[in-house]
Formats: sequence, structure tokens, C-alpha cells
Amino acid sequence: MAKKDLNDLANILIQKLHKSSNAFRETVTSKEVHEFFIDVETIRKKAREELRDILGYSERQDLPADFEKVIIREVPKVTKRFYDTFITAASSSKTFTVEIIGNSNTSFSVIVESKTGRAKVYNYFRRVKQVVQKPMILALDDLIKDRDLDEKRLATDEYIKNGKVRRDVRSPFLDIGHGNETTNALLRSQRAEEIILEFTAGKNSPLLNKYVAEIFEDLFARVTKGPVAKDGTVTFKADLDSSKGNKSKALQDAKNAGNLQKALNTLLAAQAAGFVDQPGSDTSRQVIEKNILNEFADYSTTKARGIKKRANFKKQKINTKPSVGISKARPVKAKAAPAIIEKTTKLSRKKGTTAVAPKGLNLAMLLGPLNEQINRNVKQSMGAPRLENRTGRFAGSVRVTDITTTPQGFPSIGYTYQRAPYDKFESDPNRDPRKLIDRSIREIAAQFAIGRFYTRRV
Repeated sequence: MAKKDLNDLANILIQKLHKSSNAFRETVTSKEVHEFFIDVETIRKKAREELRDILGYSERQDLPADFEKVIIREVPKVTKRFYDTFITAASSSKTFTVEIIGNSNTSFSVIVESKTGRAKVYNYFRRVKQVVQKPMILALDDLIKDRDLDEKRLATDEYIKNGKVRRDVRSPFLDIGHGNETTNALLRSQRAEEIILEFTAGKNSPLLNKYVAEIFEDLFARVTKGPVAKDGTVTFKADLDSSKGNKSKALQDAKNAGNLQKALNTLLAAQAAGFVDQPGSDTSRQVIEKNILNEFADYSTTKARGIKKRANFKKQKINTKPSVGISKARPVKAKAAPAIIEKTTKLSRKKGTTAVAPKGLNLAMLLGPLNEQINRNVKQSMGAPRLENRTGRFAGSVRVTDITTTPQGFPSIGYTYQRAPYDKFESDPNRDPRKLIDRSIREIAAQFAIGRFYTRRV
């Protein structure tokens, strides 16, 4: 198997698809042409769903009359502000081409396109949304405040800044949801499939094709006829959606598009560990996994304080015997890429063992497993006296961003979470979200025998 070919493919995929779906959205999808649908009744429906989720009501429960009154009164004002904003932008924007379809300011579509192809259409619409819905959010927040539901607040209290009375929104309230046929994951999956088909077609290498098929088989949505118009322009359809509804759509989106990120992580892990030149009785993926396990086995049998520690598992035997019909080749030992060493920001010391990660282990390979488990683990760890899980919003917002090493050689795991409104609990020793996330990361990391490491909020 040509190591160079696989390295080339991995590099092309990461260059074109970026390291995650979120990065692809920010770099690619957000710049594509978008058609946003604005409709009074649709937004009222989504606003009610959002409030039920925030207040802890069931789907069948009616909202209190005062909340319903605000929704009835404010949503038409929201759609009119949308309409007026885009009418102005259609004739004056130097960055975007804006076209409004429909004559009513209560139900219309707006098509937004970047004039240069570099400006982020999605982010532009999000900024407009934040402005036009602010009065409605403040009105709803007043009602939440009157009920002493501080954890559910959508905005801050009034304060003075530069001689002006200000009040900030802390919650995005409604999300922006893509239509089922034009989603970020579908476009990313389609691009990946096109890249792989074009790359492997240009290589007369059955071994290369076999290895790629082994990683990506059954992970694509087969979206050859995906979100591309006849003229080649991708137009994403979007509207306002409740956070819960948008997350449900995102889960379905990931299911339809296939678990592309898992395949990419596997390919990157293989690239970091060093591809085997010939597949034998063990698949290439098995060889990589066994080499990682052997790193842990070597580490766990070292002496500490004069006592030899026994490994919790045996070293794995790697079968590199060539398959029938393939000429015998010298086995190549997998080598882990060196860990990246960076200067880190101030760290809060956490108690741990005196051990460090196994020598030579590429810490970046742990990002995938950590992110696959972190949301579920945080949710399971919640409960009095810690933060309690009511809406799932906090647990769902936690994400591991990076893993570096400190100047002393210890792993440093960076994470983020939705700061508003949960960061206000950082001063509470019992409900500090950082302690909850740190605990969850350590429970997951224990599977990998990392030893001492630090966590930091980014």
C-alpha cells in the first residue's frame, strides 16, 4: 500500500472538509447562497416550543396566558423588522445581494448571496436575527424574572455603560435550522464522496481502494444528487427553529449524511500512527488499534518506586503476514506523531497521578472519543448539589476543543460550553460547571490511562 497516496488523500480531505462539521459550516456552508423563510405563524409555533423547553413544560401543556400574549403581540413585529432590514439591504448592501420574494411583511422569503463569495451569509442572517428579536426576548425575560426563575433568564438586568442604559441578551432563543434537503452534513458528505471517488479513480492501486473502502464503507449518505442546482450553485434553505427542534434535525442530518467525522478521525489516526504498507490477516484499522494498545501495555509495565506494575491487558500480537496473492513485504512498525507542544494559558492545577501519557502517544487522537462521550457523560453527572439537567442545553453545549501539552510535558485538555447563562455559577463551589466538566473528562480519559493531565476552559 502506498503510504504517500494515503497521506495525500488524508491531507486533501482535511483541506477541503476541514477538521469538523462546525469548521466546515463556518468556512464553506456559511458562505453559500441561502434562502431564509420568514413567517409569523411558523415563528410563533417555534417560539412556543422554545418556551416550553425553557420552562420545563410538556409538548401538550399550554403556556401561561401572559407568555402567550407576548408571543402573539411581538412576533409580527419581529417579521416586520426582518422585512424592513432586508428591503434596506437590497438597495444599499455592498457585501450581499439581497432579494425578497413576497409582498407581505408577515410571510416572505429572502435570498442572500455574498457578492465576493467570501462573506458569510449565514452569520449575516444570524446578526440580523439577534437585532430584530431582541425586544421580544426582553419582554419574555421580564416574565421569567417576575417568576424568580433566575436559571432560565434570557437577558441581563439593566446597567449603565458610557452614560447609557443597556440590557444584554444572554440567549439566542431561536436557532436557524436548515431544510432537510440542504444541510451542512449532506454537503460535507457529498464533497467527501466526490473527493474520494476522483482520487481513487486516478490511482491504479487495489490496496489503496480496499483500505479506503474499509474506512468509509456505509458511512456516506449517497448524496450524489445533493444540494446542487442545475447551474452548480448550492442554495441552502433555512428558517427559524426551536433549539430542541434544530438539535433533533441535526441528529437526523448526521444519520442521513453518515458518520463522516468518525471515518475522518480514523483516517487521521492512521496517518498520525503511520500506515502499514501491506494489509495482512489483521485489517489496517486493527493494526493501528493494536499499536495504540501496545503503547499503553509498555507504559503500564514500567517500574515505579521499585515496584513493577502489571498491565491490565496483554500486549497485542499484530499479524502482518501478507494475504494470498500479495507479495511478501517487510512489516513496518507504526510510529506515533510527536505531540504538539505549545505555551498554554494559566492552568488551574488538578489532582492526579504522577504518571503522564504513554510516550509517543499522539494526544490529538483522543479528541474524537472525548467528544463522542462528553455530552452524555456530563448529562449523567448532573444532579443536586451540582447543576441539574432540565433542558439538556448545558450538557449538549460542552465540547472538547483541543489537546496540547504543557511545558512540563503533561496533557492539557481544552473545552468550551455555552457561557450564557451557565458561567454565572462558576463562583458557586457546588454548581461550578467547570468542576462538572472536569469530572466528566477525567471519567472518560480514565479509559485511556493518560495519568496526570489538566483541563482548561477556552
